[in-house]
Order: sequence, then C-alpha cells, then structure tokens
Amino acid sequence: MSDNKPATRHTEPDTIWPMLLTLAERRRAGLRPTAPLGFSVGPGGDLLTTAVDDPDACLIWGDAGIIAAPGQDAALRDLVALYSPLFPTDPAAPLVVAHLGQSIDAQIATRSGDSCFVTGPENIVHLHRMRALCDAVIVGAGTAAADDPRLTTRLVDGRNPVRVVIDPERRVSGDLRLFRDGEALSLIACADDRLAADDDDETVLGLPRDAAGLVLADLITALRDRGLRNLF
Repeated sequence: MSDNKPATRHTEPDTIWPMLLTLAERRRAGLRPTAPLGFSVGPGGDLLTTAVDDPDACLIWGDAGIIAAPGQDAALRDLVALYSPLFPTDPAAPLVVAHLGQSIDAQIATRSGDSCFVTGPENIVHLHRMRALCDAVIVGAGTAAADDPRLTTRLVDGRNPVRVVIDPERRVSGDLRLFRDGEALSLIACADDRLAADDDDETVLGLPRDAAGLVLADLITALRDRGLRNLF
C-alpha cells in the first residue's frame, strides 16, 4: 500500500549550486515569482521553470523563499536550507548577514592573531558561496590591514561581490590586494570629513559619523542606492 510520500530523489549538489547562482541573478534584478514556481535543470544544464508539483522540480521559489522540492534527499535539502535566507521574500529590501568562524574551543584566532585557518576547508568553501550570493562583502579597516584579504569567490563558481572597507579615518593602504587586483570593484566608506577633493565618487563613500564611527544605516542606504542589497 502506498503512503503517497514521494520517493527520495538524489540531485547532486553540484547541480543545485548553478541553480542558486541563476536565481541570485534574478534576485539582483529585483525579480521574484508572483506565485510559487518550481525549477529544474534541462538537458543542457539550463534552468527551467516548472510547476511546483512537477516531478523534475529540484527547487521551489515562492512566498516562503527558496526551498527544496518534495522528495529531494537530505543533503540537498540541507544545502538549500543553508542558503535560502540569502533570498529574501522582498528582493528590494536590504539584507545584512554576518559570518563568525571559530574553532571547536570557541576561539576566533590564535594567540598570535592568525585567523586564516581557524575553521577548515569546508567552512572556507561555505564562506565563498556566501560571497557569491551576496552583492557586497564588508570588512573593517583593521581586518583589511591585518589580513590583506582578497574577498573573492575564487573557490566556487559565482561572481565576486563588491568589496567595501569601513575606514572612517582613511588609514588603510592603497597597496592592499583588494585595491590592486582588479577582481572586483572596491569601495572605501569613510567619514565625510575625510573626503578629499580628488576622491572618485564611484569608489569612495563619505558618511556622517556617530559615536561608534560611521552611521551604518546610512552605509546600508548608500549601498542599496547602488543596487547592493544583500550585504555580507
């Protein structure tokens, strides 16, 4: 006797990741389905729109965001659930997410300050995937100066985010890799009293100060005005 439960289907994670990237591009364009839609992969690897009850559907995008279609195996459901918060139900609204990497004993760096290998390779891939699904990645001046990060998606498929350094006093060096490698646009967010006459409006954001440094709500607005809504 059948219990009407769908059979478990095994869709490779490598198939789902390109689908998420394609849907992220639709989100960046301000698109969202007006009714729940299913998505499957065509013979050539293209993303196809299907009915939500189509047996070939791998993902469903609707009012609840993105979820795995019924019958997908646990590994795929977990992968989709991990990244579904990066697809807000209102694509025009700003979304700010953060990532904390720590060791099993709850440390975020070694005694010498090294934080590059605290977590492990799986987490680093996850970090790069989050960058690929966000519009901009934001770091502070201290992190930029200490780590000289690249902030790219070099370990996964997907576009590099715009890189934003919060640097109220303009103290970071222009020799940092993110300002020289040409991999993506890099912005400096500084206090408006630190703007220089020859600053380029495309790469320097002047913001009002508050007691903590910069008015971060104004930073979110300035980035949203540039089409950067998912902020990491």
